Amino acid sequence: MLTIENNFKQVTDFIARETGISLPAANHQMVRRFVSERLQTLKKDINTYLVYVRQNKEEYDLFLDAVTINETYFFREEKQFKVIESYIFPALGNLQVKNLQIWSAASSTGEEAVSIAILAEKQWLAMNDRTYFVLATDINPNVLKSLEKGIFKPNSYRVDGSSYHPLMSEFIRTQGRLFSLNEKILKNIEICQLNLYMDDMSAWQGRFHLVFLRNMLVYIPLDIRNHILDRLIKNIIDGGYLFLSSSETPLISHPNLKLIEQSGIFFFQKKRLEDKKKGFSINQQLLESEIKEKPFHQRSKGSHDTFSSEKQQVANIHEILKFANQKLNNQTFLEQDNFNYHLALEFLDIVVLLNNHQSKDAKNRLNKIKQTVRENELTHYLCGYIYQVEGHKSSALNHFQKALNHNREFWPARFYTGMLLKKQSATKARHEFMACHKSIIRYIEQDRYDYQFLLEGFNAKYFLELCHKWITKLK
Repeated sequence: MLTIENNFKQVTDFIARETGISLPAANHQMVRRFVSERLQTLKKDINTYLVYVRQNKEEYDLFLDAVTINETYFFREEKQFKVIESYIFPALGNLQVKNLQIWSAASSTGEEAVSIAILAEKQWLAMNDRTYFVLATDINPNVLKSLEKGIFKPNSYRVDGSSYHPLMSEFIRTQGRLFSLNEKILKNIEICQLNLYMDDMSAWQGRFHLVFLRNMLVYIPLDIRNHILDRLIKNIIDGGYLFLSSSETPLISHPNLKLIEQSGIFFFQKKRLEDKKKGFSINQQLLESEIKEKPFHQRSKGSHDTFSSEKQQVANIHEILKFANQKLNNQTFLEQDNFNYHLALEFLDIVVLLNNHQSKDAKNRLNKIKQTVRENELTHYLCGYIYQVEGHKSSALNHFQKALNHNREFWPARFYTGMLLKKQSATKARHEFMACHKSIIRYIEQDRYDYQFLLEGFNAKYFLELCHKWITKLK
């Protein structure tokens, strides 16, 4: 057995570098045992072994088989398949999709790929002149061999998914204690080893209508998770769909994905051009559960000491903006016991209140935040916005300028500064709109969406056009 923790950290670091996976603590003992046995068999120390793994494909594949988590079964989370049957297939059919392209991106032994193929065989082909194709990929080539053979074990059948078992009887026959897949289904499934973290996927760009990436991202750290999502989303057609496991959906919010709910099931759709033009709009019904009339420190269970500190804290504005937009884009998004996340919810609440013409309540919420957090560009901006709504123009202008003193690129504050200066000084207002125009161009070029939750459902290009209009009008 490996007994030196630093040695095992080399193993977990190697796993993270090669796969993006943060090995769960529950799997440490199993991987320790595997590596220890390989060190004894090969007569190598840990350093030379890891070099050997990297250079020897056969050993690399054995290593992957030991460190990957291969839990799957037919029609797992069957409610998702019911939504595919009742909503996704009809929606794609209405768009006149003929050849349905599906990707099971972390397919393991293939039960997921087989499930969707069987559903497509029975439901998609029921519509005239339709075909389908399923791509099944996994980083572990050993588990893909089970799918290549079309042989499955009794554990592939669970209570969850059982409502679809009768549908499968036409395509799977019993062979002793094993189950054999009909060639009719297998011929529509292409099997390919793929590392989602590192391998080239450019050949599939914009190809798939429906993608599954379930029960994988939960093992991936946040930064790598976003990297994998960025790469995967490129391979989904505009308007195509992405299914994660129900436990992973609250972990994900991406500017190119919008959350959809059908029959209590949440999944994602890749945004079309018209969706991107709209930006994120605040849905009062979806977010009203976040409006809570209770003290700020009670936002996070178990974090009373953090939030009730007498000393004002310094907020991380970058994190707050990120979390607010993630929550706006995916109302199920959750980051437990994070000060900046719960602060972001408070700011989002204030924006919802302002959008619903409840400036007095918004001011009360903002004052509570200011008792806990040092003033920053966001507190000054919202304070200025509230004063502007209430008709106190000089106070509003003062706070917008204070916001800009914190951050010269905080263009929403500069835009409203220009709006407030129009009647006082056309020259000063035009100067502000010109500066705002330049800031928005830089913001768009950097593909940012930091301030989206502040923009009342519009996007940055809308404000860019308004700046151009006022620059021309104030000549």
